[in-house]
Amino acid sequence: MGTAAIPTEGKTLFTIEELTSRWSLSRSKIYELLDDNRIAAVKIGSARRVHLNEVLRFEASLT
Repeated sequence: MGTAAIPTEGKTLFTIEELTSRWSLSRSKIYELLDDNRIAAVKIGSARRVHLNEVLRFEASLT
C-alpha cells in the first residue's frame, strides 16, 4: 500500500476516491473498512470524508 500518490501537505480531508488511489484499494474495500469501523469518516451532506489523522493512524496500524 503506497502513500506517495496523494500529497498530504495542507490537506486535512480525503475523499473515498483519493483513498482508493493512495492505498491501491477498490471503492468497495474502502467502504467495507468504513462499515467495519476500521477507519472513521465524517459525513458532509451525503459525502464521506476521512481526516488526515485517521488516514495516518490507519496506515501506522498496518506496519
